[in-house]
Formats: sequence, structure tokens, C-alpha cells
Amino acid sequence: MSVHVPSIDAALSAEGVAYDVYAVLTERIKECAYEYIARHKRRTHPAGGFDSAGRFTLSKRYDCCAGIRSPSRAFPYSENTHGRSLCHVAHEFGLARYESILRKVVNRINKIGEAEADAFLKSKSVKRKVLEADLGF
Repeated sequence: MSVHVPSIDAALSAEGVAYDVYAVLTERIKECAYEYIARHKRRTHPAGGFDSAGRFTLSKRYDCCAGIRSPSRAFPYSENTHGRSLCHVAHEFGLARYESILRKVVNRINKIGEAEADAFLKSKSVKRKVLEADLGF
């Protein structure tokens, strides 16, 4: 649902510094998407370690980790699996409020390629969603 707020509409039409900040944010979103893809394909791994019983524990916990079961002998990789989720990677990058946009960027990168993800991030509807997330709408 888009809320038409005059300050958001003005920010969408403004150029200059706001555009530079948005460009940095979109690069950060793409970095996060590529890190998620790498973890999903097991090319990179979440930060953490194994104990003597083979249970993996994340080195850093975020709000998204609250409902995850503690590693046990029966489920030694519960935190490792969560560390590879988009939600956790988004929290690591400080982009949790943009998780829906991140998911769409990941899907576009996987299905079509980076050019389509760039075009998606430059669209006016995504800019509106980013501004609404920043302002808390």
C-alpha cells in the first residue's frame, strides 16, 4: 500500500545528495543479496563455530534469532541453517526493514540477472517503498 505523503513525493523528484545516498543504499542491498545467494549455495558461511559435540553456534545474534531453537545433539545445525536465511543476512547488513525488496532483488538476480535487479532498484515504486520504510509507514 502506497501512502502519498508530500515529503515522500518531493524526495522522489529531488536530485543530488538524496540520489547519492540512494545509490549507496542500492549497492548495499545488492551486496546483501549476493551474500545471501552465496550462503544459500554454501560458498560462504555464517560467522560462528562448532563445539566439541559438533553443535554450531552463531557468533552474533540479532532480533531474528530469538525464536530459533538452541543447538542440541539431535539438531546441531539449527543456528547454522538460520544463519543462511535472508532474514539473518539482512540483519547482519542492517537492512532488515528492506527484506521484501531484498527478496525481490534475489529473485531477479537468480532468474534474469544483475541488469534486471539494477532496473528494479531504480524504479520509482521501489524508491517509494524504501522511503516509506525509512519513515516508518
